[in-house]
Amino acid sequence: MNASTPCSGDVVLFGACRYVVLSVADNNRAAVCSVLQNADDRHRADIRLEWPDSLALGLVGDVTVRCAPIVIRNARALRVVASAPGLMPRIDRVVKREMAFQAQEDAWRMYRRNVG
Repeated sequence: MNASTPCSGDVVLFGACRYVVLSVADNNRAAVCSVLQNADDRHRADIRLEWPDSLALGLVGDVTVRCAPIVIRNARALRVVASAPGLMPRIDRVVKREMAFQAQEDAWRMYRRNVG
């Protein structure tokens, strides 16, 4: 695990926030999902982790991965703190579902804009 080049399944710090890396592109951009601890709000794309998974990420308590991807433009600034390859199939499945929901919502907005 090289700290300068995170890869899929790595848990990284960027500023004060923790993320799970989905992928890293050649242009130094990383698609990531936020790791939230003791979050008050819930989202349809959230995965609540059981305590063994939370512990593997180096966290305790109520831990949630928000599977709504965001892009970080400087992947080299990410500091790898753990690895969670066992969670990736579950995260990938929820990310794909969330992206499909977002595509449907975007299509509906375009339809409404063109019709009404």
